[in-house]
Order: sequence, then structure tokens, then C-alpha cells
Amino acid sequence: MKAQLAICFATLITPFVAFTSAPQAGAQGTWTPIAPLPIGVSFGSNGVAFDGKFYVFDGTNGTSHAPQVYNPATNSWSVKARDPVVRSESAAGVIGNKIYVAEGWLRSDSNNSTTALEIYNPSTDSWTAGPSSLVSRGLSATAVIDGKLYIAGGTAGGYANFSDLEIYDPLTNSWSMGLPLPKQVTSAGGAALNGKFYVIGGYTGPSAYDNTITASVEIYDPVLNTWSIGTRMPTARANMVVGIINGKLCVASGDTPDGGHDASAVVYDSITDRWYPAADEPAGRSKAAAAVLGIRLFVAGGNTDSGPYTTTAEVFTPLRTGNIGVPSL
Repeated sequence: MKAQLAICFATLITPFVAFTSAPQAGAQGTWTPIAPLPIGVSFGSNGVAFDGKFYVFDGTNGTSHAPQVYNPATNSWSVKARDPVVRSESAAGVIGNKIYVAEGWLRSDSNNSTTALEIYNPSTDSWTAGPSSLVSRGLSATAVIDGKLYIAGGTAGGYANFSDLEIYDPLTNSWSMGLPLPKQVTSAGGAALNGKFYVIGGYTGPSAYDNTITASVEIYDPVLNTWSIGTRMPTARANMVVGIINGKLCVASGDTPDGGHDASAVVYDSITDRWYPAADEPAGRSKAAAAVLGIRLFVAGGNTDSGPYTTTAEVFTPLRTGNIGVPSL
């Protein structure tokens, strides 16, 4: 989940907690530091949740490509077997008992993108190669819906931006194309919500030399093969983290239009079709890895005002509230 945040999130049925739109209310939640990453990550790092643990892939500028795994029970990290493909800006998602890592930039070079799909088996700590994808790119939005991996947008050689939508089906071990995004977009957040693929924010435009950070929300319906427009985020951002907590879409961090790092967090309620503020992060960051475990959003690494490849990691926990008329998480 890159960019990814983006990208498969574990959602558990738990007692309700809530955010509120009142800035002074304690229901916004809290951010708590956790053990730092063994290896700092930034560009194109991915986060996924698997078996109660937070997995971080890629994002180390080609210097390392070993998955780092956080265990909340022990507040500790471990390092696993390396991805055979040295890359950044890749897409990742969990399907069944395996983690799928696709595409990206070889050694962080946009002019050297790849179609490689590698499949990680956590139970054996091993990798196998899958079929090559149809589009070579990085910085895409990703989600898993009904056992299929969806990848949209992104950037490749010459920093040209994409609108393509690809779908990988592990049952047939094959790729197919869906209806392209209505516009070219890169560095957007991706998430699966209510059986649909949400592509949030990012840079929109034909290339990195001609684009604009957007607050747009594009929604893909896999059944109808159509895109629709959702309510825009309160602020434009790119390279944010995205997670789903009990049916609510949470967005945090990211790049801002003025070149800064966003520290704000917001929550989208699809029932009210509204965005609500959550507690700010301790410091702004972008291009971090993130995943949801239970009702907690874990965020690690990224770019900060202090520089890239940070090792800092935090967890966001919503708080209980007795308020009425606010979205429950």
C-alpha cells in the first residue's frame, strides 16, 4: 500500500470506535511510535498485512530488497529472503496465503521499468516467478478484490504517466486489461472498498513534467467495468498511505502541492459520502509503507523533512467515543 499504501489490508470485526469532525474531540485517535525499521525505506515501498504481521517490501533505492516484517506482539522487526528483482515503485497485494509483488522500476530507474511478477510464500520464506504483466511501470495504485490483483496508473520511461488498468488472476495465472482510468495518474493511493477499486489523489497529467497534484477519487467497478467519480479529498495529496478500517477508507501523509509533506489524516465514510478529519501524524511524510492490522494502521519509512529512507514507524489507533452522528471505525 504505496504508494503503495497501498495496497491489501486485513479487516477484522471488532467493537466500534469512531472519528469525529470536531477538532478538539479525543475521538480522532492517537499515533504511537513503534520499533524502527532495520533498513530505512522510501521510494516505492509497499506495505501489506499478512497473518497478523506488517510486511514492508522494496523502497530502498536499489540498495536492498529484503522484506522487513513487523510483529506487533513483540514490537520487533525481522528481515526475510530477498526479492529476486531489485526494484522500487512496485505494486504488492496479498491473495490467499501468498504475497504478490509486481512491476516497478529496476534499481529505482524510471527508464528501466519492469513487468516482473514475483510471488512470496511467507510459510517457506521463498520466492517464485509469475507471468510477466502487460504494462511496464512503477508508482501505480494497487488493490486486491475477490482474489485478483488490480494495478492502475503509474509512471515509466521519460516519466510518462499511465491510465492503464491491469488485472492479475492467480487462478488462471494470467493478466488482462480493464477499462483505463479516465485520466493519466501516478503516485495515487489504492484501496478495495465495498468490492470496488478506489484510486485516490496522486499526480494527474501526461508526464512528471506536466502534472498537478489532485484530490480526486476515481472508483472502478469490476462487475460493470466502469469508472465513476467519488467525493474529493479535503486536500490534494500524492504518495500517501491508504488503509481500510471496518469499512472506512483512511488516508494519511503524502506530498502536498507546495512541495511539503502532509501530516494530516482523513477518513472517508461511503454511507454519508463524506470525509472526516482524524488525528495528525507526529510529522509529515510521503512514500511510506502502510497496512491495517485489525483496527490499527501501521506506517513505516518514507520521506520526511529530515530526509528520505527514514526508519521511523508509527501506528494509528482510533479511540472509542460516545458521540452520536460520527462515522464509526
